[in-house]
Amino acid sequence: MNTNFNFYKNVILFTISLLSNSIQAQVGIGNTDPSNSALLDIHNANNDKGVLIPRVDIQDLSKQEPIVGIIEESLLVYNTNTATEKGFYYWDTDNSIWIKLNTGTPDNLYSANGTLTGNRTITAGTNFLQLFSSLGKTAFGIKRAQNATPTGIAFKNSDDTFDSNIYMQSGTQSGLVFATGGTNTDIESLASTLTLNNDSSIILNGYGSSNFIASPSYLLGTDASGNLVELAATDAFYQANQDWFKENTTSPPGSINDNIYTKGKVGINKINPVGTLHINETIGTSASNSNGTIYLEHDDAGGQSSIVFRSTADSNTDYGYIRYEDDGSGNQGSNENGLLEIGVSNDTPGSNVQDDINIDASGSLGVNTATPEASASIHLGRTNQGLLINKVQLASITDVNTITGNEPDGLLVYNTTANGTFPNNVIEGFYYWDNSKWNPFQRTDTNNNGMQYYTYDMDADENSSPDLTKYRDLRTPVKSGVYTGNLTEVGNAPFFDTVSTSDKTTFVLKLTGTYLVQNKGDFNFNIASDDGARMYIDGSLVLNDWSDSGKEGGDGVASFQVELAKGKHKIEFWYYENSGGEALTVMWDTNADGNSGVISATSFIIE
Repeated sequence: MNTNFNFYKNVILFTISLLSNSIQAQVGIGNTDPSNSALLDIHNANNDKGVLIPRVDIQDLSKQEPIVGIIEESLLVYNTNTATEKGFYYWDTDNSIWIKLNTGTPDNLYSANGTLTGNRTITAGTNFLQLFSSLGKTAFGIKRAQNATPTGIAFKNSDDTFDSNIYMQSGTQSGLVFATGGTNTDIESLASTLTLNNDSSIILNGYGSSNFIASPSYLLGTDASGNLVELAATDAFYQANQDWFKENTTSPPGSINDNIYTKGKVGINKINPVGTLHINETIGTSASNSNGTIYLEHDDAGGQSSIVFRSTADSNTDYGYIRYEDDGSGNQGSNENGLLEIGVSNDTPGSNVQDDINIDASGSLGVNTATPEASASIHLGRTNQGLLINKVQLASITDVNTITGNEPDGLLVYNTTANGTFPNNVIEGFYYWDNSKWNPFQRTDTNNNGMQYYTYDMDADENSSPDLTKYRDLRTPVKSGVYTGNLTEVGNAPFFDTVSTSDKTTFVLKLTGTYLVQNKGDFNFNIASDDGARMYIDGSLVLNDWSDSGKEGGDGVASFQVELAKGKHKIEFWYYENSGGEALTVMWDTNADGNSGVISATSFIIE
């Protein structure tokens, strides 16, 4: 083979080309007519050869090694190191770095992934940036490197301050936050406006703290599918109140001042009310000036608060009520005499057809006591007050006109005035209705001991020895009561202070009681009087000293003896005072029961 010949031929040609390079501007290899636009034009006639660039091992792209000496800008090599990535590289002197020559389509946002080595800004000017994709929900995405870090999009003003921010909260299953509260160079200072939670709930962060109070024209809500819809505030008000109607209409109220009503039951803290108004308390409320399950009050001093029960039968006039009045009681002189009144108003009071009040206790009714006795229908608990019975003015013991309606047996009254003619006359005192007449209570001590007394005014023409028949049958006593002292008094002593008329003259006195004889036998009595005296036993006159006797102080004692059987005997002492001094003394003399001394009214009982 002529190998040496070819080698020398090529060397000669290459040498000639180098020599010609120093003579001409262009150099051609395998080409006698290099392009005017190229300093070096390498040509292969068969188009099947290339240029082999020096191959080096670049282990660090930021260093010029393995190139030695002073490296020039744009020096071209082929890197064989796989760690720094094989390929053609040129040296960038300004940045002191090897830059790879990309093949095919250059690496950019559209062709390859990459890493930003610094902040970047896209200036769009009057142009816009549009993303056109058919990928769907992930056409544009932001992926955070660490879940503990919030990730989002910020909106910046021209002065580099932030007005708004949309970001995903830190952590997994976190929400999306819209922050528009304020303007700040620090994006962390923007207050949250809206949070879309991972559980599909929504938080309006700026609301709930009285920040935006106003009267809305429209309200926002959702339909059954969760779509946000608006409703006029007036329509919402009417719809929310459709269970209440304005007075005399079937329209819901439109004003706080409307009178309203409902046809259904009303439950307060009760989901299934059983009454027209049903109030349920988890913990009951005790009554005080500042608490109550139902609390009624009025602002006018001296005014009233009330509950009224209207009558259907006679609604124009009749009603029942419970009323509290600040100054309703007339017992004191101050303006704090509160009165609670339970009453019935009837247009025809006093008639037999009337409205009543019934307190129907399953046990006993206590007044000022929380523990009424089981044996009592009514138990009055006060220890410093009494029971005031109705005061009336009876005409006689057969009076049926003073009391309204029919008098049932046991009806109790207090008669205030002496009226009538004996024996149907009445005096001041308690009476009860029984056997078709008014019967007086006989006032006694706690053992029923004592004598009942009756005092009568004596007529002016009866200066001496008055006709006792008239007093027994016709006269009305002006004074009556129970006497429990001794039957021996003279002048201004307590006996006459009790039983006499105010001037202690011209009066007649009757003392009556029942004596229980313990032993059958003779009983002797002595009576001294000024003026006259008489004594009856079981209706029979046994002593008669019925004249002006002048026996004051006991001088000239009248005596008598009577035999009495064992048992009860009705005793009557009669005495009259005409003028002058007054005296009466009744004494025991010898008797079967062994009594002695001045007779005491407590030796008798009142029946």
